[in-house]
Amino acid sequence: MSLSALYILFVLVSIFLFNALIMLARSIQQAKKAPVEEDYDRLEKQRADLERTIEQQNTEIVELQLKVKSLEEAPASNPPETAKTEEPETKSA
Repeated sequence: MSLSALYILFVLVSIFLFNALIMLARSIQQAKKAPVEEDYDRLEKQRADLERTIEQQNTEIVELQLKVKSLEEAPASNPPETAKTEEPETKSA
């Protein structure tokens, strides 16, 4: 290999490594960057949805606790009414 070929190879490898270094720096900068406005809005909407869901579940829990308390306070002598099955009367001829 001649000296000029080695020099050209050195220049090409240097350019390649420089471009790789620039791409690496850009990817690191994007990773550290604050979230984009669209991402922020999307996350805010998800947060609001989750808060609504939590509020609904809390309301449901309170209602169920009140129902359990009322059932516990009901007199034990009054069992819940069961569905009565009536046999249809048959007409005899």
